[in-house]
Amino acid sequence: MLLNSQSVSDEVMAQLFTEARTHSQFDPTPLPDALLQKMYELASFGPTSMNCQPARFVFVRSP
Repeated sequence: MLLNSQSVSDEVMAQLFTEARTHSQFDPTPLPDALLQKMYELASFGPTSMNCQPARFVFVRSP
């Protein structure tokens, strides 16, 4: 399905494709368990390489 050029603003397209940056710093604020659970649930829906390599997630709370 092709997107109509009016369906996504230029600002959103720039944020997604031309202005996106990788973050190399982390905020030391702990994430709530509920947020970690939601992130895990969303990530678990994504495919893995040929559906052969299960994803593994590790949540570390120690310094």
